[in-house]
Amino acid sequence: MKVPLTFHPEVKFEVAATIRWYDQSRAGLGHDFESATKRVLDAITDNPLGYGIAHRDIRECLLTRFPYAVYDRALRNRIRVVAVCHTSRDPSVWQTRL
Repeated sequence: MKVPLTFHPEVKFEVAATIRWYDQSRAGLGHDFESATKRVLDAITDNPLGYGIAHRDIRECLLTRFPYAVYDRALRNRIRVVAVCHTSRDPSVWQTRL
């Protein structure tokens, strides 16, 4: 049974900005990033506890092909996605959302 996802408000802007950046780098690359993100989100809903802990109760799921990760928290009846960030970015950026 898939667990529903909710998102921190900043996640939408992070993903949109990254898609634009990749599309400016090479046509179609933003679409590839978006697809990779959706695959990871699907995997998280299928197996919410299947990924390693990054900080406290926040899990980290790496995207394939891109140096990004989805950071999420498994709650009682849903998964809360707190960030989609570049893996070399300072983690305090998303940790302030906890």
